[in-house]
Parts: sequence; structure tokens; C-alpha cells
Amino acid sequence: MKSIWHIILPFVAFILSIGIVSANPNRPYITESSIQEQLEFVINQSSRWEQYRMVPERWLNQLNTNTLDTLNYKNNRIRTLNSTISGQKSEIEQLSKELNDTREKLAQAERARDAFSLVGISMHKRFFLSLVIFTMTGILLLAGFIFLLYKKNLETISKTKDELNHLKDDFEEYRQKARKKQEDLVVQHHREIQKLKGMG
Repeated sequence: MKSIWHIILPFVAFILSIGIVSANPNRPYITESSIQEQLEFVINQSSRWEQYRMVPERWLNQLNTNTLDTLNYKNNRIRTLNSTISGQKSEIEQLSKELNDTREKLAQAERARDAFSLVGISMHKRFFLSLVIFTMTGILLLAGFIFLLYKKNLETISKTKDELNHLKDDFEEYRQKARKKQEDLVVQHHREIQKLKGMG
């Protein structure tokens, strides 16, 4: 009899332990929780036997369905986000292209604003201003040089006129002297001729 109790007693203890530890399969499953919380629920609420867990099939099916639904939702969300990212990338590329075009137009506008065309030659305004200043300085220097040259020429002309007048005066004086001398010579010749005629 003792041997029967050895067999029955562990069997009864096993059945009782299953009844005590086993999960309540009628307990409602937490469908609205996250997958992590559902896994913890299944692990914590399932019954144990040695190193195994006994999970009601309804819970496993619900966990499987919820996991697949979550994965499908996440995959759809990933596809949607990838599509959005692709759209945004193309929009960014378009905006970058427009930005580069705008920058190029701005650079052209700045070059056009700073450029000046003279006799069909395009040049930068600073260069043009430098050229104008250089030209004006050259003209002023040339005008100053011409003025000084003119003034010197006036002085030379005035000096030359004075010298000419002096020469005229000297010449007139010389001419007067020469005429007087010639007249004196003519008179002297005439006297000499008269003397010679009177002697003869």
C-alpha cells in the first residue's frame, strides 16, 4: 500500500500544483496594450510546470494576431515615411536647384549692378571710376602743363617783343647814325669835289 501512495501522492500533488499555478484561461486578455506588455502578461499569467510555461491557445493566437497587426502597421508606417522622405528629398533637391539658380541670378544682378558699359566695353564700376579719375587727373595735369607752357611762352613773347623793340630802337639809332654818316660823307664828298673843281 505504501507503494501506491508513493505513486498517487505525487500525482495528486502535481494536479494540485497545476491547479494552483495554472493561469485562468477565462481571464480577459489585454488586447489594447503594447506587444511588450502583452508578452509580459502572457509570461506572468501563464502556468508553470518545471521549466515550461503553459499558455492558453487563445492568448497565443491573440498575441500572434496583435503582433502581426503591429508589424503590418509598422511596415505600412515605414513605407509611408519612406515615401514621405522620398518626396521630401525630391522637394529638397528641387529647392536646392532653385536656390542655386537664385544665387546665380543674384550674382549676375550684382555683376550687372556693378558693371558699366562704355563704347560697348563692359567694365566694373570701380574700374570705370578709377579710369575717370585717372583721365580727369591726366586732363588737369595736361591743362596745368599747357597753362605753364602758355605762361612761359607769353613771357618769352614778351621778352622777345622787348628785345625786338630794343633791336628796333638800336636799328633805328644805327640807321640814323648810318644815314647821318652817309650824309656827312656825301657832304664831305661834295665839298671835296667842289674843292677839286675849284683847283682846277
